[in-house]
Amino acid sequence: MADQHPPEQGYPSGGFTVPRPFQIAKRIPEDLPFVLRPSKGRTALIQGGSMSVALLPFLCCIGVLTSGAGIMDTPSILLALLLPLVLLAPLFLLVWLLAVLGGPTLAADEHGLWIRARKMPVKAIWLPWESIARIYTRRWMLDRAVCVQPHDPAAGSGTGIWAAMDQGMAQTLLGSKFNASATLGDKREPEILAALAHFSRGRTYIG
Repeated sequence: MADQHPPEQGYPSGGFTVPRPFQIAKRIPEDLPFVLRPSKGRTALIQGGSMSVALLPFLCCIGVLTSGAGIMDTPSILLALLLPLVLLAPLFLLVWLLAVLGGPTLAADEHGLWIRARKMPVKAIWLPWESIARIYTRRWMLDRAVCVQPHDPAAGSGTGIWAAMDQGMAQTLLGSKFNASATLGDKREPEILAALAHFSRGRTYIG
């Protein structure tokens, strides 16, 4: 894994800082002053609720057919209706495990922040505060995401095809390639934004 601490910064004439190239790691470090981790309970609740809504049409079909006389005499029909339930149960467990076992989703200190550049398998990027143009929140369906928008649009490129797909989807839906869920995290949105404002000390726009 890459060094967990940010590299030194150069100080050219003029007094402004020029951060060195962004660091990439397989996991966000957990020893920083502020760390946002997935909440196992919230993740299970929201993912389970979403899956229940998706299964509602199948459950309705089962209810209608079981109430009809003679329609369920054919075992293959019942099996065809129950098969989605059987298949989705391990899928739910897999999605939940991938969400909660990937380590932190965001971490920050006075030098900058770490955030996932790819959700699964996890790949993280370190961004110094001076390289971040804006931090804001945006809702997508049931999720409320903390979005980090760097000045350099090439930040995070070259991290693989899965990362490019993940970042492209995030850019389309949220307006930023890098984001962390406040809804599924172990800290609330106001606490997250307050911590980022504290550590950034006005070096990036939050809002």
